[in-house]
Amino acid sequence: MSLETLVRKIEELRRRKNAVILAHNYQRAEVQDVADFVGDSLELARRAAETDADVIVFCGVDFMAETAAVQVCDGAGTVVAADSRVVQGIGGAMSGLAETSPIPEVIRKLKTKGSIILDEANATIDQAKGLELAFEKYDNVGVTVCNLDDAKRCREVEAARQAAGEKKSAVLFGVHVTGMSEAEAKKFMELVDLVTACASKHVRHLASNALLQLGVAVPIFVLSEKGKEVALNRIKHIKRQILIKTGELPELPEGRQPRPLL
Repeated sequence: MSLETLVRKIEELRRRKNAVILAHNYQRAEVQDVADFVGDSLELARRAAETDADVIVFCGVDFMAETAAVQVCDGAGTVVAADSRVVQGIGGAMSGLAETSPIPEVIRKLKTKGSIILDEANATIDQAKGLELAFEKYDNVGVTVCNLDDAKRCREVEAARQAAGEKKSAVLFGVHVTGMSEAEAKKFMELVDLVTACASKHVRHLASNALLQLGVAVPIFVLSEKGKEVALNRIKHIKRQILIKTGELPELPEGRQPRPLL
């Protein structure tokens, strides 16, 4: 059956059944083309709740509802969150957190949003243990890591799960790298999928092998194919105009870098 014939049959069934077609933005272009709405899982859930159609055709992907982030939150420590609004909220509220104490109200609110707290009593920060916890429920997990030891331990957790035959995958996002030595930065960048340059002169210097650079003042360097997939999906949701060009990396306009670089 040709694609044109298949599309006509879908249109006919949609009208006859009073159906609405919702397609995840990771779906194939052919599926998105016949959909009434295209978006991420949260947006599609909202559309499904609002529709008055008799039939909802939900064109999802294998990893939907299997993805989470392991982050560090002030007042809670290591947190596993699957709600995109919680992930954004944690990421935007605190930077460079090295230690914290439990704040019951913060923990309570996180739990009402479905988040999992690694250690409610002490607000412990341990990203590798957070990844182990996340893998109990989710297959694809993003983890923020700020040092070489965390990155190594997270990769060991991932490798152990995969060796056991489980389809588990971690995307490591390197953060807070200012002051990291060149030797540590080199090994660190071999383990993470994405890294923010912060005010690190060494990360900038070592980024010549990056696959993709986002931004120029405090750039994010994409270092793996997994990281590239994450970055390109984020680009799809940016509402402003975007400039994409090819060239030698890194691109670092001198007058726009933090001072001093460490």
